[in-house]
Amino acid sequence: MKLNVGDRGWIGLRVCIDDRERNVARKSKPKHEVQLAVRVRKSANQIFLAGLGAFSEAQKRGPKVYDALVKEGTGVFNRLVREGAVVQKRATGLADDKMAEMKAAASSTWTALESAFEDRVVGVLHRLNVATKSDVDALVRRIGGPGVSRGAARSTASAGRGLTRRLRAAKRK
Repeated sequence: MKLNVGDRGWIGLRVCIDDRERNVARKSKPKHEVQLAVRVRKSANQIFLAGLGAFSEAQKRGPKVYDALVKEGTGVFNRLVREGAVVQKRATGLADDKMAEMKAAASSTWTALESAFEDRVVGVLHRLNVATKSDVDALVRRIGGPGVSRGAARSTASAGRGLTRRLRAAKRK
């Protein structure tokens, strides 16, 4: 670091990078990263020097300039906060929209998966000759509904058992 006295009589601070640090940085990092780092340091140094200069001028001219600088700084800060709130609100809205879009896509995927699973289960049950609700309803209508006599129900049940035996025997062959 070097300390300089400027033309106006105020003290400025300038940061210098040692040549050895520059050579190490060039060897270990890509050129654009080194250049970016140098520009950032230079910019930070200039901002620091501008702040020192403004402070020095404010001390020379008295509290009026200092108060004006404080007022201006407060205005800039408040404007940045307002703009930040607007950006935050916009980003939140975009995030909410994207989340709703992703939920809809996930929901449709689950619906399709559920439908495919149901179709497979129905196919397996059909291959196993398991009666569906519509098959049971048709049988109930065919045998006369819930008021069927016990004898008719027994004969229907024994016929069902006989059908099951015949199916099993057919599968063994």
